[in-house]
Amino acid sequence: ARLKSRAGFFVAAMLIASVIGMWSLLQRDTRPILDRVLAQGELIVATRRTPATVYAGANGLDGFEHALTQRFAETLGVEVSYVYPKTVEALFDAVARGTVHMAAAGLTVTPAREQFARFTEPYQFVTERVVYRRGSKRPKTLDDIGAGDLHVVRGSSHDETLRQLKAERHPKLEWERHPDNASEGLLAAVDQGDIRLTVAYSNTTALNQRIFRHTATAFELGDPRPIAWAFSTNTDPSLLQAANPFLVSLETSGELQRLRAQFFGHTERLNFVDVRDFWRQVRDRLPTLKPLFEQAAAETGIDWRLLAAIGYQESHWRKDAVSPTGVRGIMMLTQATANQVAVEDRN
Repeated sequence: ARLKSRAGFFVAAMLIASVIGMWSLLQRDTRPILDRVLAQGELIVATRRTPATVYAGANGLDGFEHALTQRFAETLGVEVSYVYPKTVEALFDAVARGTVHMAAAGLTVTPAREQFARFTEPYQFVTERVVYRRGSKRPKTLDDIGAGDLHVVRGSSHDETLRQLKAERHPKLEWERHPDNASEGLLAAVDQGDIRLTVAYSNTTALNQRIFRHTATAFELGDPRPIAWAFSTNTDPSLLQAANPFLVSLETSGELQRLRAQFFGHTERLNFVDVRDFWRQVRDRLPTLKPLFEQAAAETGIDWRLLAAIGYQESHWRKDAVSPTGVRGIMMLTQATANQVAVEDRN
């Protein structure tokens, strides 16, 4: 009797699910996706929290992909909402199922991905780099990599590249796959010596070398790859057709180049020695000065971090600094400026 009861319950549940599914199908919005976005007044974007995409800035969300998608939304006259899937697979699944309208996450265009996603025209090109810890043995080719040495994000384009290279030229190549959606965690592990090698894009490695200062590039894997936005193949291409001319206009106007310079142009300005010295002073000098920068911020309305950055650029936070022209102190005051603001001791 219990078995019959359970069977009846199961059949009833399936019938209810079928009715709900048919009802959902009948109620499905058949308008072009662009029209639905405009009517909804919201563009839902899947992305990742990384320095190269979207991150928490001093005044809210910031980042290269954030800047691009905000400008795109403005041209549509809608707001942007961001979704942060936990894995690369989940990100593309959200695009395919239509729970998001698009993905803007620093995604490279690959043959495998083009089978289940539509991509815009590329707006950036990057290379894949094998990254090792500075001071350890540097591999020169993939044949120098032993089992257990190489680690990448599962489902990433790096994972796809390694599978292709293994099939074509390196049959003994092995690597570990990690369920994450960004390379930063693996770069940190290389920096700390927990793993030997990883693969990351050129823009990601450049941005993170300011933080993970022991990481370095061993060699590159192939030619530059295009980065683009991804859209579902299960919907009409109307939103994609709006995105392409937007990106082209951004390139034509020079705005895209300006944004690249803003978010990535500074990455080559600090070498290994500069980064090492900076973090040493963050540890040794900044803690004493931080309350003074915060006090100055409260008085002037200027972010304390900007004041601290100016102070580091001027003097490396040395209160007794003196230039050949006679300017002095942490902020390198001239005598005239000191007189103007009634500072008697520039040190």
